[in-house]
Amino acid sequence: MRLFHVSDRAGIARFEPRPPPALDAGVTDEVVWAIEARLLANYLLPRDCPRVTFHATATTTADDVARFFPAGAPRHVVAIEEAWAERVRNAVLKLYEFPTATFTLADATAAY
Repeated sequence: MRLFHVSDRAGIARFEPRPPPALDAGVTDEVVWAIEARLLANYLLPRDCPRVTFHATATTTADDVARFFPAGAPRHVVAIEEAWAERVRNAVLKLYEFPTATFTLADATAAY
């Protein structure tokens, strides 16, 4: 497993713990948040950019795959508002990789 953090700030030497993004994450303490490589695409946007994401998994039904993912299409969708398109195109993001030994998986579905 590989873990990443995406930021618009370059040269972060120390990552400060933050509160959980939602209480349903099962985390109550402030922590440094990281995302597994498999869902990294969900975070390759400016922090405040609203988004809806979904992807097919091993448990996604064939009917749902046919409905949401046309033949030959990727099986991972990140949708944003059109008003954000220019900001996303012009965003400069930095990707940091963390050692996995110091992290605990909080939510396997969300991959953080």
